[in-house]
Amino acid sequence: MLRFLADEDLNEAFTHGIRTRGSIDWRTVREVGLGGMDDPAILEWASSQSRIVVTHDVNTMTAAGKQRIMAGLYTPGVVVIHQDDPVGPILQELLIVAHCGDAEDFENQICFLPL
Repeated sequence: MLRFLADEDLNEAFTHGIRTRGSIDWRTVREVGLGGMDDPAILEWASSQSRIVVTHDVNTMTAAGKQRIMAGLYTPGVVVIHQDDPVGPILQELLIVAHCGDAEDFENQICFLPL
């Protein structure tokens, strides 16, 4: 089963929606004590826990993810959701990915939803 880490900037509606619609291993940056940490530290922790980072940050988080990947460091993946995309349809797609995806599909990848 896929494991996720919601970045600090992710709309909390996604966390609420995920938690009310299924049994997905979903944690937030604040819950795990990483609130206020920089993106490389968040990615390092997520990698140590095999968690895919879900974020709205198309700039610094994607840049930090690309740096990890280019350096040959294990990265479980980064899923980027544009802030202006509607929550409902993206949430449904995220749930499908969570239930049907394989961890290998996301390793060392930066993916944008909707796919």
